Amino acid sequence: MSAIAGGRGRGAEVEMRDMDELSYRWVVLAAAFMMMLASAGSSQAFSLFVKPIAADFGGARGDVSIGYAVYMVCFGAGSFVMAWLADRVRMRLLLLIAAVGYSIGAILSGLANTLWTLHLAFGVLNGGAVGSLVGCLTYAVAQWFSLKKGLALGILLAGMGMGVFVSSMTAGAVMDLYGWRGAFFVLGMGAFLVNLPAALLVHERVAVGTSRGHSHEASTPGGQPAQAVPGAGWSIASAAKTWSFWSLNATFVSCCLSHSIPLLHYIPYASDLGLATQRGALLVTLGGLSNVVGRTGLGALSDWIGGKPTLFICLVLQTLMVVWALTFTSWPAWIVFAILFGISSGGVFPLYPAITRSYFGAEWTGGIFGFQ
Repeated sequence: MSAIAGGRGRGAEVEMRDMDELSYRWVVLAAAFMMMLASAGSSQAFSLFVKPIAADFGGARGDVSIGYAVYMVCFGAGSFVMAWLADRVRMRLLLLIAAVGYSIGAILSGLANTLWTLHLAFGVLNGGAVGSLVGCLTYAVAQWFSLKKGLALGILLAGMGMGVFVSSMTAGAVMDLYGWRGAFFVLGMGAFLVNLPAALLVHERVAVGTSRGHSHEASTPGGQPAQAVPGAGWSIASAAKTWSFWSLNATFVSCCLSHSIPLLHYIPYASDLGLATQRGALLVTLGGLSNVVGRTGLGALSDWIGGKPTLFICLVLQTLMVVWALTFTSWPAWIVFAILFGISSGGVFPLYPAITRSYFGAEWTGGIFGFQ
């Protein structure tokens, strides 16, 4: 009888622990969403700064855009390094480092007195910090959600789209009063106040029988052992020997090139065609909101029809929008472009980590996705 009672007690304890995990994963998702919102929209808000910065420094827009190119390179490097470290180092520590780095980079960007110092502050510090946040937070959410992963990652990455909306609205309002330097300072301090408390709420999910940071989702909500994750045990080195690894990387890089360059330049381009500054800010806002729709809606769609078909839809629509943008000048057409391009460019982001995990399993998703 005592053995039976002990078994029931252990079963109840496991069930309670699993219920706690089911509840806490939403806390992790909410905190991660807020960190994305506070930090990750700065890259697209930078499009509002291109012309004012070029005017202040007396340089060409191409010279200013070098900072954005450096940002994207450091974004990728930061995402890879931090996502790889997420398999080995405490998540909370990594997030705090990235959060502080972002705020320092934004404030120093506003203090820059030459283009090269701006490139270092915005490109290296901001780019590396945002990439680190995206890599760590994506890995953390993927660990906590075994079901409805596409929706969860879509919600997380919608924070980046909402960040575009918040950053562009904030930057536009502050720029009218204090210029682009004041806008950088406000964005940096605002992110600091949000990111520090949010980072304290995010940590790895450690399942029973696993080491820290290497969850295999060992139990189901009812306390029964779950099936092993297909492909668990992949390392980056072994994954690099497969065609899937390199095809995913090539797709991801090509996709990012095809949307990151238009996202930086379409506001200055529209301004050259006679679009007022206020309308340019509105386009960034519409693009950010549409980005949110793409990340959440298409993330949920991938749970229904699969990640690869959904990714194909996004890439085709994204390509068509870039080509179409060369053919029109009217305001209504710009609105349609901002909405559809926002949906298609945002929709790809929750798909890559989900597809990566489907090929290589949960354990090495952090490092493998970070490499992409």
